[in-house]
Amino acid sequence: MPVNPALEVIHKAIRPEGILALAEDAENYQRVWARDASIAGIAGLLHDDVRIIQALQNSIITLANHQAKTGAIPSNVIPGSGKTSYGSLAGRVDATTWWLIAAAICFQKSNDQEFYRQIHPKINKAFEVLEAWEFNERHLIYTPLSGNWADEYPLHGYLLYDNCLRLWALRAWASLTKNPQLIEKSKWVTDSIVSNFWPSSGASSLYHPKLEFDQNQKYWLAGFHPGGPYSGIFDAAGNAFACLLGLSTHLQTQHIYNYLQSVSVELGKNLIPAFWPVINEGDPRWLDLAHNYAYHFKNAPHHFHNGGAWPVMSGWLILALGQSGFEEETLPWVQEMIPYLEDGRQAFPEYIDTQYFKAGGKSRLCFSAAGCLLAATHNNESIKSKLCLL
Repeated sequence: MPVNPALEVIHKAIRPEGILALAEDAENYQRVWARDASIAGIAGLLHDDVRIIQALQNSIITLANHQAKTGAIPSNVIPGSGKTSYGSLAGRVDATTWWLIAAAICFQKSNDQEFYRQIHPKINKAFEVLEAWEFNERHLIYTPLSGNWADEYPLHGYLLYDNCLRLWALRAWASLTKNPQLIEKSKWVTDSIVSNFWPSSGASSLYHPKLEFDQNQKYWLAGFHPGGPYSGIFDAAGNAFACLLGLSTHLQTQHIYNYLQSVSVELGKNLIPAFWPVINEGDPRWLDLAHNYAYHFKNAPHHFHNGGAWPVMSGWLILALGQSGFEEETLPWVQEMIPYLEDGRQAFPEYIDTQYFKAGGKSRLCFSAAGCLLAATHNNESIKSKLCLL
């Protein structure tokens, strides 16, 4: 894995306010994004990069200084101007969860008491707004359409990705502060995710009447909403975090690994799509996909969120499987990704299309550099400790 070039991509995007999504000026990438800065910072921290760790702390403070009255953390802040966005048509739920996770990991690393003093009241408010986003006091948060990283993909409701991130934040701060309320809440959220996103044969009191045990379930359910579950949709990031949090049994992780192998056979390449299968024109969800974009339509079949393979989410899943005892088995996916990361014309691309296998989106992206660093993180006992997962 090109670790040093990946670190350099992030170094070039560091500003006094934190880590930008992209060093070059393009669309709205030259901002401190809660999600991108957190992931890039965490990936750099796993490799003990001092510059990136400091930039992560600066990112956390910048975002905290622009926290909304509700407790929501900004989606992004424009350096210099202080102009702040909490989302466009919908707020970004994962801005708040990623900020909480990154803040915990950063504080554990530094033990900087002044840093903690600055962010402590912000942490409490952030957890309060996450509680409010349950809407029904039943321990799972509800994400609106376009409410997370996959903002142009048609998912909304109780989503695996967002609820796993919320659980990670709860567990991290519960571990650091020994706060009994956070400890209790993390147990309730754990039970709700395990019960509803991969129901067991004896499951009862499920969140939705259409959720049921499926002995052929191959991976964690991407989510569900009042109209029913998103059956048959694989979410790489959501499954990564379910594994990383230890929610998967060994057998469940084996099912996920087997499913990824079957996707690789189908593609003829060892790539991990962010979401699978693709939504094609004529599918019931096509219009929801085709009408949902910010600058221009990117989600043609096999592209962007619609079946594209994102190095950042592949990196998280490779890391998670490695931590779950499948490190050697992930090597084909690591090896397949390397040429795209090292491509001189479009190094560290945003995604790889899974039809013609070309790099797509922006290049030299911190998101993708982070994916490289995550995939290059070898399994050892310190990783879960560094990630506040113990």
